[in-house]
Amino acid sequence: MRRFKSSGPTTNLIRCLLLLCLGALPLVCQAADSNNNPSPVAYVYTGSSIPHGHFAYNYLTGFAVAADGSAQALPGFPVSGPSRLLTAAAGHIFGAGGPCGQFVATYTAGSNGSLTESSTLNVDDYLPGNNCYQLSIYALNPDREGRFFNIVMSCGSCNSQILPFRIAPDGVLSLSGLVQGGGAKWGGEFIFLPDDRYAYTYPYSAFPSEYKPQANGMLTFVSVLRPPPPPPPGQQQICLSGDMAASVKGYMAMTWWGDQYWCGQYSNGYELGNYTVNAQGQLGLVPGPGIVPAVEEYAMAFDPTGTYLAIAGATNFNDPPEEAGIQVFKLQSDGTLVATGPPVSAPGLRALYSVAWDNSNHVYAVGNSFYEGCNEPCGLYIFNANDGVLTAAPGSPHTVDGVMDLAVSPTQQ
Repeated sequence: MRRFKSSGPTTNLIRCLLLLCLGALPLVCQAADSNNNPSPVAYVYTGSSIPHGHFAYNYLTGFAVAADGSAQALPGFPVSGPSRLLTAAAGHIFGAGGPCGQFVATYTAGSNGSLTESSTLNVDDYLPGNNCYQLSIYALNPDREGRFFNIVMSCGSCNSQILPFRIAPDGVLSLSGLVQGGGAKWGGEFIFLPDDRYAYTYPYSAFPSEYKPQANGMLTFVSVLRPPPPPPPGQQQICLSGDMAASVKGYMAMTWWGDQYWCGQYSNGYELGNYTVNAQGQLGLVPGPGIVPAVEEYAMAFDPTGTYLAIAGATNFNDPPEEAGIQVFKLQSDGTLVATGPPVSAPGLRALYSVAWDNSNHVYAVGNSFYEGCNEPCGLYIFNANDGVLTAAPGSPHTVDGVMDLAVSPTQQ
């Protein structure tokens, strides 16, 4: 859901005052020495920002995850550096940050899960005349093959700038084409099809748009998509795209919202639709009744097989107080999505964010203290998935202060 993925002007102004601090990093809860966790199936990294007056501590933490979902804190962490919008691509971890949110750091992962900041890019260098009070990084968009990065800069209420960068084997980013303007208004997260034929973005208060990746990594606008599903019986109207997730089985799931300002009176609905993707990248709604998830979506992702869709966010959104939860849907042979069960809650939190899967049937999310606050310690949540049914992994959640984002690097391909 776009409400928490992009920051408004007030948050941008605060972000402009944040300075990267190299010391005084908070402690991270460690369950045991990572040497006692043989043959991890994945490494997971979280990004945190701890406000401290006009400064902030920005850092990453790392965990080694075993086959049963238990996790051990990796030695050598926390690591100071840009930690927002964490993204795994081309064997590296990337994060955004800096005084005005204009830096992208490349972290090189060691075989033991360690991270070393190997390069840093100042995106402002490619936007003449830009300054802290205009654009900051809103999205890091690697393609599926890990060859290119389309970095989106936005002010939160203006057309974004889309900058295509080539990813070198060592993770260094180099501009691969002309800076692109517009198109990805108010945010600009792109979802690529598994074969990178097309990419899609879902600007707030507008219909999603389709783009065609070029040989140099640039994204060329194709068309605006207008496929909102009809609301289920008794549900209010919808017209705003929320989030998208691509399945390797050839489907695109999308959330839709209603808003009285944008959609008209009595338009406060919420719905999940699933779509086929044709050869031209156009989306076709899968027939069937409308789906209203029990979780208000803040983030969603398909598993590597394209069979299971995890939706993380908040329950009780129509009957506050909200409570964090996560729900899984299973893709059927006819393209419909069916819930595998009720949502799993995370007591003490209002929402879960940044959902991701590994290759070993584990689902990850973060309980975020930066936006919502926590009655209990915030941190990394890990769930075991058995045919889409989730159970909390041993030791979950793992306390991490100020956690905002996560990235997963599976060791089993």
